[in-house]
Amino acid sequence: MHLIEIAFGFVLTVALIHGETFQEFRHNECIHQHRLDDDEYKTMKDLMSTIPSDIDMRYKCYMHCMLMGRGHLDKDERYRMEWIQEDYNLPEYHVRILENCKEQHKQIEDRCEYVFQMEICSMEVLRDYE
Repeated sequence: MHLIEIAFGFVLTVALIHGETFQEFRHNECIHQHRLDDDEYKTMKDLMSTIPSDIDMRYKCYMHCMLMGRGHLDKDERYRMEWIQEDYNLPEYHVRILENCKEQHKQIEDRCEYVFQMEICSMEVLRDYE
């Protein structure tokens, strides 16, 4: 067995023993890793619903951390469309929106900024679409 599989199994076991889902465990890990307290997290999460032009880099990196944990980013830390579509059972037009956003933002080098811009792009397009 590969070391990464052993580590993943251990992390998942610890999370389950403590009554957390893997998603909750990942959230807590990302919050801690990017030094966000609960109030800051809630404020920034609420701010995201307004489609802000910018937000604290710690929250951008939190979003990146969560997507990495879900396996939604590939080895180059870009959106892994097939996994996202499968996990969320997205309609085809949502996939096209994400693919267009992915093309528009492919030049962004900072991994946290890339995830933020992808989220904002898709939110803007979906808002205008609906």
